[in-house]
Parts: sequence; structure tokens; C-alpha cells
Amino acid sequence: MGGEFTGIGAQHFDAYEERKWSSNRFNLERMRVRERIEELCRPAVEAFQQAGEAVRCMSTPDHPSIFNKHCVDSQYVLILRSDDERRRIQPLLDRATSLSEALEDPNSHHQQVVLSLRLDLQGVEVACRLHRHAHLDWLNFQKRLQQDSQCDEFVSLCGQLPEAVTMGVGTGDGMAANQLTIEAIQQWREPMESGSEWWVAGRMYPREDSALTEPGFAGEVHSLLSALWPLFQYVAWTNTNDFVGGVSYLETLAAQQTKAPDPNAGEPDPKSAQQKETQSGSEKRSGKHYRPDWDGAVPTTSARSTGPVGPSARARQRKAEEARRRQQEQRPRVETQPETSDSNSGSRGSQRSERGPQERNRDSNHGRRFEGDGRASDKRKTNDRPPGRGRHSDRGRATGPRNQRSSGKPHRKPVKKVRWVDAEGDIAVMDHARISGGLLNGKVGQVVEITKKGHMKVVVGDMAFEVKPSQAIRVLPE
Repeated sequence: MGGEFTGIGAQHFDAYEERKWSSNRFNLERMRVRERIEELCRPAVEAFQQAGEAVRCMSTPDHPSIFNKHCVDSQYVLILRSDDERRRIQPLLDRATSLSEALEDPNSHHQQVVLSLRLDLQGVEVACRLHRHAHLDWLNFQKRLQQDSQCDEFVSLCGQLPEAVTMGVGTGDGMAANQLTIEAIQQWREPMESGSEWWVAGRMYPREDSALTEPGFAGEVHSLLSALWPLFQYVAWTNTNDFVGGVSYLETLAAQQTKAPDPNAGEPDPKSAQQKETQSGSEKRSGKHYRPDWDGAVPTTSARSTGPVGPSARARQRKAEEARRRQQEQRPRVETQPETSDSNSGSRGSQRSERGPQERNRDSNHGRRFEGDGRASDKRKTNDRPPGRGRHSDRGRATGPRNQRSSGKPHRKPVKKVRWVDAEGDIAVMDHARISGGLLNGKVGQVVEITKKGHMKVVVGDMAFEVKPSQAIRVLPE
């Protein structure tokens, strides 16, 4: 790795000039910087993983997005807890983080202690960082330093750090970490309790430092991250490093989930019940074929399982009811038609005799034209089709005006309108919210999920939409 590294030059720092922070035109420049500094951290991550540590490596986005508030002023490469460990302690993180805070600051590296390599316009920093929104690690670190024995252990760890490493709370320069005293730690309590943004222990390399352009800088980064690893272990909450009662909380939560009754226990399986209904319905039929009853009987519909019915299903039900009603209206007309072909031919003969001479000549000429081949004349005089089966039969046609056909349609009940008023407070899951932007402007829906991006899934009618927090207002029924 050391021979492959070609250094960090001025062009890499210039990628984070202020004029480029919110522009997508410089994404390629920032992407190349990210790939280069990722190579610097990879040997340290592999060494930690081979030692059995549950860590992973990730980078902050190199392009403007909602996660960085459309501003890329620096590039981080982070060493932090693995995904499995993060999921295990997620209940502890959720307990201390409010919804508004999670939406305002969705950065995952602000929610736990990290080892980081940061590059910006001023230079490169290798450090162990703890953000104030990492409530679990922040509070655990505070509680541990309040004990004299634990405070002495921390001072001993800091005394083994390189001379160039500084340590402090807030945005100040801090002091040399190997010269840290108990009195200096006691001075941290006030800024940590008052809400200082960062606790940092690391080394800063200005952009003019010649070490950044040398191939040996990769090995120096590896050594520095390895030296800061004991501080990471001291600050990070674990089962053996618990000063906030997190283990008992996780055990209580696991016991509650184990004792929770199964909501489907004691209830029949809806699929098996539906299969039994279908089987019993088929046994009641007289025939075993699958063809429908063409004699005019109204087909029976199987009972539907209880549940919400969507607009498409309601429309199909209305069409089926309309078709059955029209079929019942058509049945008397079909039954009044003559049943035999002889009677049809006799009636046609009587009607032909009552016509005028011109019409009779036209019929006789038409008959002679077909008598030559002897095929169509017989077919024209006989009709073996049963009534109501022909192509021109009146079966299925509507009778009466349009307003008479729709007179049997059941009237819908008026929908009770709910009046919503704006309410204060953060929007939580299952709350109702009014959308204030986009195509759904003014619509009210129910929040069913908060996504990892900080957006909200809002159900409006039968559809779910993803809405930004800035476009939703919490409402309550009046």
C-alpha cells in the first residue's frame, strides 16, 4: 500500500472550495478524493477485523444531497460499528433520539463514536470523534469519567498517544493528549453538559505539510489509527462498558418481546377457510364441469374474506350487480319469443302475404337467385337455433331509457367530512399530516413509516406517498 500511494496534492484540497460546496459540477473531483483517502484507511480496517473487532468502513456522500443539506465542505472516511452491532443497540439509540432530531440530523456518524480521516480545504485530520447527537456513547463517556478509577485509566491511555495528538471539547485547538490531567478533564464537564458539538482527539495535517505528498504517509495514518483505537474502545458503549444501564434495558425489551402473545394464535387460517368454502360450494353443484349455467340462472358468488375493499373492487362489484339486474330484465323478453322454426316460417309467410306487390316481387327474385345452387335457400327457410342464442338476439341488451336502467342502482351514503386543524409538536408514526407541497398540496393523510432518509410515508386514500418533513404539517380532527 505504501508504494502505491502517490500523495495528496493541492488539487485535492481545492475540490472543497466554498464555491463548489453545493454544485454537482464538481462531483467527479470529490469522488476521486474520496477514493484516494479510502485507500489510506483500508489497511487499518482490515487489521481491526482480523483481530475480531466488529467494525466497518464507510464514507460520507461526495455529492450534495438532503443528508448533507446540499453542502459538501469536507470528505470523511469513517471506521465505526458493524451493521450487526448497530442493529443490536438500535433500541438504545432510538430511546435517546427524538424524531425531530433524527430528521434534522440524519448523518449516521453523528449517532456514535467514530475513528475518522477528514479532508477539507485546510488539510487532513486523523482523529477519534464523538458528536453530541451520539447520546448513548456521549452519556456513557460522561458517566465513566465521573468515577475516579475510570478517570485515572483514561489519563493513562492518553499518556501513550503520540506527541502530535491533541484533545479537547468544542471547536478549540485543545491540548496535547499525552499531557492530559484530571483537572483538565473536570473542565470538560461544563461544555459537555451545555451541548458542545464535538469531543475530538487526533492530529491535524495542514495542506502545506510535506508529509502528505510522501509515500510513507499511508503507513503513518495506519499507525495513528491504531494508536487511537484504545480511546475508541474506552468511549464506545458495549455490554462490558455499560455505565448507563443499557444491558438491563435490552434484556427487559427482549423479555417483553418473548412474552408478547401471538396476534394470530387461536384464529383460523384465512387461506384454509377460503379453500374449505370453495370445496363445499363445488360439492353443492349438480354437475362437475366448470362451465357456467347458460339457462339464465344467476351465478352465486363465493363469500369474500373480511377486509378493506379498494375502489377497483367496488367498481367491479357495481358492474356485476348492474349485469345481473340487466339479465333479470331481459329474461321475460327472451321467453316470449317463438320456440320452433316452423312457427317462425309461418309467421314470416303471413307477413309476406300482407306486403305490397313490389315487395313480393323483390322477395321472389331474391328466392330465385338462391334456388340455383340449392344451398342458401334451405338455410334461409329453416332455423334450428334455439331462441335467444343468435347473433342478433336481444339478450344482454338494455331495455328502456338510460335513466330507467340506472334507477335500480343503490344510492351511496354521504361521506362524513372531517375538518382538520393544525396542531403543534413533531409528527410521529400513525399521526395525520397535511401535505403542503407537490401534487398532493392540501391533502391530509396518515403517517405510517419514517424512512431511513428521514422522509415520511403518508397514506392518502389507497396510495402511499413519500413526503419530505418540510412539506408536512401535523393536524388533528376538530
